[in-house]
Amino acid sequence: MEVTGESKETVTGAGDEEMDGNSPRVNGGVNENQTLMKRNEMEEEEEEEEEEEEERIYHSWGNKKSFFWLSIFSVIFGCSCVGIYALISAVRATEREDRGDVEAARKWQRRAVKFSLLSFLVLVASVVLGLLFLVLVSYLVRLAE
Repeated sequence: MEVTGESKETVTGAGDEEMDGNSPRVNGGVNENQTLMKRNEMEEEEEEEEEEEEERIYHSWGNKKSFFWLSIFSVIFGCSCVGIYALISAVRATEREDRGDVEAARKWQRRAVKFSLLSFLVLVASVVLGLLFLVLVSYLVRLAE
């Protein structure tokens, strides 16, 4: 190990690392500030990727969070009265989510899903009951003849 007595001190050790008075070197010549900057850049890139992913999921057609499309299909293909309430609930959930009120958004999302499914169940039940009614009427007509 050598030490010189001038204004800059140079220390040479077993790892061949140099240190002078102005710029300490760590990890084989990489400055600590550079390491921290690289870490910060990596963290910023990860945050940007997460935000892009969330944005892509939020604007995708099959958004699992809003159930907007499920509500629209329940209006068109299900019982429209119940489907309209499901659609209103989905819109309210989206509004609450945009405001940042996560709890209220989840409440309205659950309500939208429940009423969308109820709309489809009412449609299926009405078709089944309608068919049973037709069978019963045709049976009664045959008995009357």
